[in-house]
Amino acid sequence: MSRSDLTAPALPAAARRRSIRNSIRQAPALYVMIGIVILWSLVFHWVPIYGITIAFKRYTALDGFFGGEWIGLKHVSDFLNDPFLWRLIRNTVLLGFLTLAFGFPAPVIFALLINELRKRWFSRLVQSISYLPHFIAAVIVVGLIFQFFSFDGRVTVTLKELGVDADFLDFLGDPAWFRPLYVASHVWQTVGWGTIIYLAAMAGISAELYESATIDGAGRLQQARFITIPGIMPTVVVLFILATRNVVDTDFEKVLLMQNPAIYETADVIETYVYRRGILGGEYPYATAIGLLKNLVSFAVVLAVNKLARIRGEGLW
Repeated sequence: MSRSDLTAPALPAAARRRSIRNSIRQAPALYVMIGIVILWSLVFHWVPIYGITIAFKRYTALDGFFGGEWIGLKHVSDFLNDPFLWRLIRNTVLLGFLTLAFGFPAPVIFALLINELRKRWFSRLVQSISYLPHFIAAVIVVGLIFQFFSFDGRVTVTLKELGVDADFLDFLGDPAWFRPLYVASHVWQTVGWGTIIYLAAMAGISAELYESATIDGAGRLQQARFITIPGIMPTVVVLFILATRNVVDTDFEKVLLMQNPAIYETADVIETYVYRRGILGGEYPYATAIGLLKNLVSFAVVLAVNKLARIRGEGLW
């Protein structure tokens, strides 16, 4: 029998249209919801992409997106000659690297610890409590930071009572304290939520492997090292590749709410600079060019990390 004999004949166009109409009649609400999502995606994600063109134009509000003189890479060149360029790059990359270095391993370690708990009810309780910070808005998190670390905050007052030097306790006005506070709050807010996918990966590991290891005399630490960690490694690699884009990205809302002119030396990042120049200063083409350049760098980082991951046979594509 030939391959063509096994292939089902294609439906005529009229029959396909009738099939689609019948499907819509059977579940109209489903198609309405799908249509709303598609329309929302087109209006707010695809159509605005054309606005990127103002990064290469001498844009004015009167000319609109379709007008204006094309000036090529002038805005990109201006940014590369910006006096604040290296401070912005240093702060953004360093903050992103610290977030990745401390924020990425934390859920993996926490998931391994939860997986070792014997009492299921206790592990579920720990998971539920650890998830909660994920649902707290950035403005609330920053509000808590101010409540605890301001001059009259609970942490500051307690340390003063213990005799700590007051100059050391300027948490919100000293540039040196911005990064530790930002990274610590990020880890606290994301560690519980990040364990979900790792615990799901651990649940997919065959129980027979642990039983065989127990019979061979392997302890819990050895089982975690030789069974659990290798079992979740493909998941870890994929999530790490996705997380590397954050090396040139930060939590804009949290940084903006935490920073003040006294700590710009460490707290001023590309996103907040774009906000000041673009939204507050009205330099939309310049801000668009900076944002586009940053996103291209982020994409290049993901490609490079994925290429390295492919060396050991794992990666996104």
